Amino acid sequence: MAYYRILKLLKTKKINGRISVKDALLQLSRIYLADIGDRTITAETPKKVRALAGTLDLEPELFPKRVPS
Repeated sequence: MAYYRILKLLKTKKINGRISVKDALLQLSRIYLADIGDRTITAETPKKVRALAGTLDLEPELFPKRVPS
């Protein structure tokens, strides 16, 4: 289901010729959450991922992975 939502977004923004769904999901998987004490923060997000999320109008917090601090 996520695959086809990303595909639809890529087609709507007319960038499906430049980036595949698999590559988009791979880039978006590089967003991490870090637990520091009693707080959870978003770790530094790569510039390429921020640009892709901005182009697709996605909130980067959609695909976080938790990593221990």
